[in-house]
Amino acid sequence: MMPAAIKNDIKTNVIKEWLSGNARDKIAADNQIGAGTVSSIINEYKKGVDAVEYESIRELTISYKKQGINLGMLASSIRINNYLQKLGANQEQIETSIANLANSPEPK
Repeated sequence: MMPAAIKNDIKTNVIKEWLSGNARDKIAADNQIGAGTVSSIINEYKKGVDAVEYESIRELTISYKKQGINLGMLASSIRINNYLQKLGANQEQIETSIANLANSPEPK
């Protein structure tokens, strides 16, 4: 008898958790599947993605996670940066402006 197929939503959750830097055993427990199944799902995912791309994403995510930054915060920062660049500011001007705002007294 063949094992039951893993549902796509579970596979998606496994990949999301893995890219977020979670450990294999945690991913398995969170999704109520075996650790070997987690590895199989990840290996299948890797076949369709450039090796440098997924490893870079995972390393970046783990680094930000250690600093207390989640992907939502990072996306927000990128959007703000893009808006400021559309206004004509370069990276140095953006950082200077933010530093000035952070060091100024709160407006009344």
